[in-house]
Amino acid sequence: MTQKTAMKMELMGKPVESSYTQVTDITWEVKGVVKDGNAEMVQTIDRVRFQMMAPAPAPSVDFDSAKAEDAPGTPELMTKLFRSMAGSPFTVKMTPRGELRDLTVPAKSEMQ
Repeated sequence: MTQKTAMKMELMGKPVESSYTQVTDITWEVKGVVKDGNAEMVQTIDRVRFQMMAPAPAPSVDFDSAKAEDAPGTPELMTKLFRSMAGSPFTVKMTPRGELRDLTVPAKSEMQ
């Protein structure tokens, strides 16, 4: 899944632009489909990559959960969040309309 956001604004009369891209590699495993059509699934976030370009003095961010070390300037709260999500299996039910229900968050993904 890829999410991209670009922001343009004016701050104290000067144009300011920032953008971010988040790429999340996800594995979906369908465990079964019950009579009502709901699918019982396990979703695992395999990898999270996040890049943010911001004007000075804000630091640019280049995070990849597959790398052992965090890039300089990456906020600690962000790294804790993304690292806690990566590799965690979430169980969920999906309705025939694609709605997600009964999400179970594994203990590993709870931020310390």
